Amino acid sequence: MVQINSTIGGEISQTLVTAELIFSEPCTLPESQIEKLWQIFSQIGEHWKDVYNESKNLKSAWLEMIKAKTSQQPSYSAEYINAVLVIEELTQLYGEQQAYKTLFFSYKIPQSQAENNTEKTQPILTTLLAHAKYYVIDEFIRMQVLSGGFKHFGGQSNASGEVIKVKGVNYKGFVKGSRYRNENLARTFEGKT
Repeated sequence: MVQINSTIGGEISQTLVTAELIFSEPCTLPESQIEKLWQIFSQIGEHWKDVYNESKNLKSAWLEMIKAKTSQQPSYSAEYINAVLVIEELTQLYGEQQAYKTLFFSYKIPQSQAENNTEKTQPILTTLLAHAKYYVIDEFIRMQVLSGGFKHFGGQSNASGEVIKVKGVNYKGFVKGSRYRNENLARTFEGKT
């Protein structure tokens, strides 16, 4: 049973901030920050075992997304830098694998209480940890799913963790564009001869 936790991390993770997107001017992130963000994105595929080749087949589209999110307003630059700081703190506290496992599977952003049954609960984004999860981690997860990561989700793994059987091979993903035009939308029927 996975325990849901809303209070993990240390001083950085629990630093209080406003609920809005952390403001930053559009900028180009340093290569070191981009590599740390890529590590976060890759860890999603590794922990979910949903993509082959450690997410490498998604890197060019991921880089385009990072550039688009940091080169114009509203800029996610500060949110991305914050996510790196939070991950570094969690890694120091729990070790790398446990930090990612806790963040991906156990940590739940606190939710507001609905005043009546007609209102939806809203995430309470008042810590740097909640910002990292909401604006970066969850967005990276959505990108993996939308880019076709779900095609491999749930595959069977051998003892070393390598995916040996893929369940979902029918659908190629939701994303389309010039780089995806050579892929069929769905697996084609191959009749017996």
